[in-house]
Amino acid sequence: MCHTASSPWPPCATLIVNGPVKAMKQILLPLQGLSDAEAAIRFLSLKPFHDPVEVTLLTVLPSTQPPWPGDAAAAAAEKLEEQALHSARGYIESVTERLHALGYQARGIAVLGTPSAMILQEASNLRSDLILMGTSGRQGITRFVLGSVSHALLHKMPCPVLAFH
Repeated sequence: MCHTASSPWPPCATLIVNGPVKAMKQILLPLQGLSDAEAAIRFLSLKPFHDPVEVTLLTVLPSTQPPWPGDAAAAAAEKLEEQALHSARGYIESVTERLHALGYQARGIAVLGTPSAMILQEASNLRSDLILMGTSGRQGITRFVLGSVSHALLHKMPCPVLAFH
């Protein structure tokens, strides 16, 4: 049963399939922040997969390289990127440990780049059977202004996408 405005049920996850579905063993789980991680842990704690799966957690940080040339600016940007990646790796490792506690085989990756491009690249590199991702449910002008990684992925997805709220 799915959620409606008057329903007590939580919103349903949505599976978008672009071809034949194969066994889901390798899952890519992009995470944007703590709220994404909490939603993913809640979803995965329901044990939605019959067979064991390997989950690769991915967080993508935007590049801080300045648009203008200059050694000092580039060095400062590089230092900021190193600090941000270090922090992101700590965050992704803590989520990985929580998934291990739920019985999942998991590992984490933190990279720099554009979220949709890096998710597609990692899904291809890992030969993911599924991209599992949370959606914020933006509508109207908010979605237009802020964009939607989910929407971008749906146009180029190399495997099925399971979106949960």
